Amino acid sequence: MPINPIPGIRPPLPVETGGILPPAQAAPAPRPAASFQDLMSQSIAKVNGLHQNAQATALRFLQGEPVEIHQVALEQQRAAMAFDLLLEVRNKVVSAYQEVMRMPL
Repeated sequence: MPINPIPGIRPPLPVETGGILPPAQAAPAPRPAASFQDLMSQSIAKVNGLHQNAQATALRFLQGEPVEIHQVALEQQRAAMAFDLLLEVRNKVVSAYQEVMRMPL
């Protein structure tokens, strides 16, 4: 069985700048890097949102609204996996901190 390429997809064209970008196309100023605290806060907020969404889906199912049982299970599993990932990241951060504190001066 032959495999045909997807029609309408072609490789991107090369970009030619002549070495210097004109002022109208100058690269935007670099954004300041987000701090670790900001990244962790955002991650915790996302995990909390997934947990609340899973609870809301389960509640709608229990109230008899038209929610499929597999959707409830998927939402619960998604929230559990996100929490497990966040917990492992926290464990790695704590482990790295303890390792740094054990280093001799």
